[in-house]
Amino acid sequence: MRDDILEAAARVFDTLGFDATTNRVAEVAGVGIGSLYQYFPNKEALVTALHERHVAEVGALLHDGLERHAAGPLRPLVDALVSALVAAHRHRPGLQHLLHRHLPHLARQAADSPAKQALAHRIREALEARRAELAPADAGIAAHTAIHMAESLIHAAVLDAPEGFDREALTRSAARALAAYLIRDGAAA
Repeated sequence: MRDDILEAAARVFDTLGFDATTNRVAEVAGVGIGSLYQYFPNKEALVTALHERHVAEVGALLHDGLERHAAGPLRPLVDALVSALVAAHRHRPGLQHLLHRHLPHLARQAADSPAKQALAHRIREALEARRAELAPADAGIAAHTAIHMAESLIHAAVLDAPEGFDREALTRSAARALAAYLIRDGAAA
């Protein structure tokens, strides 16, 4: 039932933003409001749970990208990770906008999540494995910086793209920016 409520909440918040009500979420989920409150005491708890689910989904996508590109050069890995992030943020854009732009405190909470810390560790390992290509001297600093660059660039490309901008061009630009930071001049691309 918890998952059904969260899925209904994702659909409702995607459409209505923070104006959504718990009553509307319960209605879409097909449960009574009392049942909803057994799992989520208020609207903020619902949104927090949706953000946690988003972080886990993004982590899974990035993990898959890291696994698929476990060997090989850094540039294809960067491209794959950027593509995965873009795909994750294009799904339910209204909800994404709510989670990342209207409720930035959720992003700060997620920074300390075990899932995000594990992902940062995996990215650091991937960069360490490509030490010969890596421009920054410290893979930990490179991973931290790249994660924050990617978040900012992806949000700008997907959530805040100015009218008339080609989103695919913005995505390619984000990948180039990350690659330029991470990849040492003269390394294989």
